[in-house]
Amino acid sequence: MDTLSDAVIAAIAHISSTPDDLDARLDEEVRLLEMLTLMLREATPEEREALREALSRARSFAERSGNRNPDLLEAYRAIEADILDPESE
Repeated sequence: MDTLSDAVIAAIAHISSTPDDLDARLDEEVRLLEMLTLMLREATPEEREALREALSRARSFAERSGNRNPDLLEAYRAIEADILDPESE
């Protein structure tokens, strides 16, 4: 589970250290998402399965809570396509 652990630490560190300036912060958030995507593409099969299970739980929670935010639903789709199934590119 090193890949997942590394990704979580990287996310926390980057989010915690982003600039206060909104434009700079948005640029940093895009870089962070790109970095996390690249890191998580290197996940082991076991780590990918853990990610799939977490994604399934997140989707289920969104459905149960009535959250139909299109941006959130698109994010879930992107996680599945860009991280969990990168071979489909």
